[in-house]
Amino acid sequence: MNINPKALKLIFMGSPGYTLPILKELLTSNHLVQSVFTEPDKLIQRNKIVLENPIKQYCKKLNIPIFQFAKNNNEKIFEEVFKMKPDVIIIASYGVILPKKVLEIPPLGCINIHPSMLPKYRGPSPIPSTILNGDDNSGVTLMKLDTGMDTGPIIAQEEFLINSRHNTSDLTKILFSLGGKLLAKILPDYASGNIQVTPQNDKEATITLKIKKTDGLIKWTSTSEYIKNQIKAFTPWPGTYTYWQGKRIIIHDGNEYQKNVNLKSTPGAILQLPNQSIVVATATNFLELKKIQLEGKKVLSVEEFLMGYPDLINSYFGSKT
Repeated sequence: MNINPKALKLIFMGSPGYTLPILKELLTSNHLVQSVFTEPDKLIQRNKIVLENPIKQYCKKLNIPIFQFAKNNNEKIFEEVFKMKPDVIIIASYGVILPKKVLEIPPLGCINIHPSMLPKYRGPSPIPSTILNGDDNSGVTLMKLDTGMDTGPIIAQEEFLINSRHNTSDLTKILFSLGGKLLAKILPDYASGNIQVTPQNDKEATITLKIKKTDGLIKWTSTSEYIKNQIKAFTPWPGTYTYWQGKRIIIHDGNEYQKNVNLKSTPGAILQLPNQSIVVATATNFLELKKIQLEGKKVLSVEEFLMGYPDLINSYFGSKT
């Protein structure tokens, strides 16, 4: 196996814009990025506009070969990877499950960048799950892919302390950037055989599920802490929402109201406190509203919203009907 650990031949597979820092780390190293695999362009039917993702746009500027295959086209992926015979494949949110015969082509295997401290939070939604559960810490794992779902042996990990204001959008950018730096740091040692991979402890594994749009619906009978986490976890998608007078209201920013309020209110009741704070009753306390949006309208501060809809006060959030 004739491999130069400091000048590897590699393929990058990734699609969302937040994976771009990883590609940039690889391009500023001495490694050769042979090509980039990314998801197909998206067609916006209404305007007949074709959208290219940021990875493709960046690669076009640098004349890096790009491959875009549908999820069910594993045979073409195999053919192209086999032709290039890379030393290693780097994967970050590519969106395609690679078959075993592709995983076996590079002698150093396929390294996946996963935004959690595996074996915790395997699966498709590690970051929203981390925030929804109110964890103080997260991190990133470099894992050698196998045929399971995030079950491969661990190459390296780095922890990260979560700020109380971080939402899923914030934490996603942070962790993938952290993963890119960690990858650049350890890749030569890994290729030299100086890093021993560590099998995951399956008994400690937790599994996340794919997020659905309905997960964003607020149940005001939940605790204020849970709803606060829900707002952060589901930003930017699917958004956290409730209903008011039969219309959908998206809650963009809100937090637990920290001061004692000597009031007993039905969950979902909207009140204006003497200090002018706008709060909603929950199962345990109150959630203070900051930014909200009537569906189809602009995002407004709650004060701006009240100028147009003063009857929000002393009404209720609840179900659609």
